[in-house]
Amino acid sequence: MRSPQLSPKVKLTNQMELLWKRELAVLQEENGLYKYSDKSKMYRKRYLMESVDKELLKKQMLEVLFERDYSIFKED
Repeated sequence: MRSPQLSPKVKLTNQMELLWKRELAVLQEENGLYKYSDKSKMYRKRYLMESVDKELLKKQMLEVLFERDYSIFKED
């Protein structure tokens, strides 16, 4: 078995595609940034990536994904 290594193909932009609009708003709020509620998801992602350190953003993004609430899709 080979030892684990970082993948050179992993890009932060691709990882951020997994986030929902409301999760992007949470990241903006955590970093003290303006929310831009009227802007597109693409604009918000770019704004976050330009404003926040990449490593910090990765950690915060993982936390948000682990806390994701799927109960909004639950049928009654």
